Amino acid sequence: MTTLGFIVATNNEELLQKNFLSSKVIRDAKYPVALQRGYRNIGRAYNDAMPKMDAETLVCLHQDVFLPDGWEQQALAALANMGTTNWGVLGVAGAKLVGRQAVNVGHALDRGVELVPPEKLPARIDTLDELLLIIRNDRKLLFDDQIPTAHFYGADICLQASRKGLGCFVISAYCHHNALDYNRDTPEFRRAAKYMQKKWRRHLPFVTTCAYVESKSMENLRRGVIRLGLQPLAHAVAGRLGLSRTPLRAK
Repeated sequence: MTTLGFIVATNNEELLQKNFLSSKVIRDAKYPVALQRGYRNIGRAYNDAMPKMDAETLVCLHQDVFLPDGWEQQALAALANMGTTNWGVLGVAGAKLVGRQAVNVGHALDRGVELVPPEKLPARIDTLDELLLIIRNDRKLLFDDQIPTAHFYGADICLQASRKGLGCFVISAYCHHNALDYNRDTPEFRRAAKYMQKKWRRHLPFVTTCAYVESKSMENLRRGVIRLGLQPLAHAVAGRLGLSRTPLRAK
């Protein structure tokens, strides 16, 4: 059994070849790799690969992630550094609520912008970005394959971990996320958000690196504010209450 195993749900051969498969740790062929093709649900793609992986720790990542030459050493050092910490999910970017303020933490090159962690790593976090997730291969945590679209599966497994008393952490395992630009405000994104609102209604609100998920009643209130053109007043109030978001810092 190896220390690491890699799982990628892929639907774009060009992105896969230019990024993940070009990474030295993958070219060296030291660790098992599962390329999951033909899946409409990323959670199911990951779950189906897990029992076939002869590895202690699984790295579930996007096809557009490139792992620089030193990534393997950083990742193994980060795992060793966690020691006996009761962790559930590790990643390279995430978000947390500090009081009423949403704070993002990251250590990666994301679409050409270098993300610099605002605090020492590892840093405990509420949810992790799906670009790269690390979990133990013990089947104690599984991805929710009922999420209707390819969003929020990272937040969901982090919330599962927290419910089991397991921590989620951003670690220092620097990588490049070469994603194409995208608009998260899509019908698919909103469908997944609605699913998460219902599933985790007793744990709202929660934040991700790109979204603030709250109860349906609060969401409707915010939409009403926008519809009535009261955004400046709402922003002023939010600022006084400390409800603003802290973006990932670029070097």
